[in-house]
Amino acid sequence: AMARVGLRTIPGVYKHLGDVLTPEELVRLSTTTFALFTGMSSEEFARQHMHVVASTQPSLERTDKLPRVVTLTVNTSLDFTADFAQFPVQPGTDRGAYAIEPGGKGIDMSIALTDWGEAVITTGFVGGPSGDMLVALLEQRGISTGCLTRVAEATRIDMSIHVGGKDQIHITTRGPFISEQERSYLEANLWQYLEKGDFLLICGSLPPGLPEDYYSRLISEAKRRGIRVYVDTRGAALALAIAGQPHFLGVNLNEFAGYLTVEPSQLRSNLNQVAKYSEELVRRGIEIVVISMGADGMLMSAAGASWRAYSQKSQTMRK
Repeated sequence: AMARVGLRTIPGVYKHLGDVLTPEELVRLSTTTFALFTGMSSEEFARQHMHVVASTQPSLERTDKLPRVVTLTVNTSLDFTADFAQFPVQPGTDRGAYAIEPGGKGIDMSIALTDWGEAVITTGFVGGPSGDMLVALLEQRGISTGCLTRVAEATRIDMSIHVGGKDQIHITTRGPFISEQERSYLEANLWQYLEKGDFLLICGSLPPGLPEDYYSRLISEAKRRGIRVYVDTRGAALALAIAGQPHFLGVNLNEFAGYLTVEPSQLRSNLNQVAKYSEELVRRGIEIVVISMGADGMLMSAAGASWRAYSQKSQTMRK
């Protein structure tokens, strides 16, 4: 058994590995960690525990005049949380040592909307045993997965490592390579689900195979069709998406700092400056900008003003 002092160092070790390993090595680390805790590969786990779940098709019939909501997650994930305080895993106690949840920002949006009783069409890419598990988990939550596009490579497995709930470290892997044929198939179906006045929620990172301006292209096509677009992403994809002027933009403070090429601490210490920057995006043509700030709450800019929300309260910051 590992000494407790050794256990406390594990999140730090994973953090270091997350910084130094190549994307391919991180994928292997993820699958190895999964096998360490479950005692089997993701393929065997899917076969034994998730069983084959047929994807159900959401209703595509429009029964009212309300706009349709479609989420797009091109880099879905299986989120694997492991507690090294319970390692090595003892037979019969394995489910307390780890948790498996559906992941990806657009998937999270679909889950939230479904929980709120809203109808939503969930689109994106899934593949491999991890994709099978993702489909099963979503169907268990009452989310139809028939509009997800199957791809040749496996859905990524992201990791959250902690010891008894302390020092949690999150490691994100790169995701499957998306071929031109797979991309074209998804897009052909995507535009069939949407019409003028509908909402397209584009969320998350880009997997290998999709260009950095991919979201910008989708924004342009959606706007041409009269579809309102919400975007939440990061890095180069975020900068190019902002240039495409979606109707709504949602980012966290770290992502916004990356876009502005400043340190997040600079923004946290001057939230009025954050409001100024977000209002500038509104002046450029984005209708609503929302920036989540963790414990500092959330900031929204629209129509020449900004509001900060925290503890279920909001106030006008700038006019």
